[in-house]
This record gives sequence, C-alpha cells and structure tokens, in this order.
Amino acid sequence: SRHELLKKLSSSKPEDVRSLMRSIDTEKMMEFMSRRSVDDIADMMETNDEEEEEADGGETPAASVSQATLGQAEHPPALASAAPATDTSKSIRERGQHLARMVASGDKEGVKNYILTEPVDDMWQITLDMEEWQSAAEQKQMDKDFNKLIPGKEFAALPGSGQS
Repeated sequence: SRHELLKKLSSSKPEDVRSLMRSIDTEKMMEFMSRRSVDDIADMMETNDEEEEEADGGETPAASVSQATLGQAEHPPALASAAPATDTSKSIRERGQHLARMVASGDKEGVKNYILTEPVDDMWQITLDMEEWQSAAEQKQMDKDFNKLIPGKEFAALPGSGQS
C-alpha cells in the first residue's frame, strides 16, 4: 500500500531498503530510463555525485576501504555467510567481487566491458548481493570510484544506456 511504501522509503533500516530495491521492476525502470535523453541521465548522475560530495564535506574514506571492497582474505567469514552457496549466487558473488576489484584498481576498460556485456538482471542481482557483503562505507567508496572512472555523461553515452 502507499502508506507501507512511504514508511519504507523513510526508514533507515537496511532490510527496508533491500526490500524496496527488490520490489523495483527493472523492466519498467529500463523502459522509463530509455525515454530520457543521454544529457538528462548524465545530469541526474552528476547531481547525485555533487550532493554526496557536499554531504561528505568533500572528503573520501581511507584507501583501506577500497581494499576491503575487494572481497579478499580480509573478510572471508562475511563473504561466506552472506549468501547461500548455490551455483547462481556463487557466480553472482564472484562477478560482484571481480567488479569491486576492477573499480578499486581503476580498470576503466574492464568496468566498461562489464556494463556492456553483463545481462541487466544479473547486474541487478550483483548489486543486491554486494549490499549483503559490503559495508556502507565500502559501497559509498565504490560508488565514488566508479563515478570517477566513468563520469555520468560518459556512462549515459554507452550503447544501451538510455540513448534515444
């Protein structure tokens, strides 16, 4: 219902945010975004980046956050326990860890290739899974690193990224 939706939107509980994200119809979202111009999408992304930087006071977390994002030996228990060990989730988890490593190491071409070749539904599942094993600081750092690698206008200009 509308009341429940508003309640979840205003909640700061991680489970409410995950529930909202899982309820998004990716097909409808893609259809909606495909109607927008590349410039509109780029402006939205850049505005969001600027607002986040202002909220942070222009500071970025320590480099160790990027290292933790890599999903390497520093955090094996969290990685092992965050999702069931099914073949699908393992593949999703491995691809998310690979993406995190590419972003943290500044592999722009690898990230572009990921965007252009991964199925949209899989990218969505990878994003949801990363929320399970990355801390909020790690997610924020990865978002910043990603946006520095591929700025909004460049992202919006990629084939299949909402061009009309």
